[in-house]
Amino acid sequence: MLSCLSEDVSFQPLELLGVHTSYSGHLGVRVWFREFERFAEDHKLQVTGVALAPDGQVVATGSLTLGDSVAIADFCGLHTAVNGEIVRLRHYFSDVETMRRLGLVA
Repeated sequence: MLSCLSEDVSFQPLELLGVHTSYSGHLGVRVWFREFERFAEDHKLQVTGVALAPDGQVVATGSLTLGDSVAIADFCGLHTAVNGEIVRLRHYFSDVETMRRLGLVA
């Protein structure tokens, strides 16, 4: 994952278990991976779509599952790239239509 991220990336992952934190740079993303390891077996993101929005953001959509259960929540990831590297990632518990209504994606 780090190979496609800018050294100065700003990463805001899904808020799991009430944790609301942003991470900066490759070191910050590595910290997030270490923190997330304890949840990784139970929490899975199922990406069902990736599209380029008119505003230039790459939009990933899908759902979160817990264990072997069916989807429990929609998610939408908004990614901004500059010169072929992702500089900003923001992930939300939301569907893309709601994100559009909120003005977060075109």
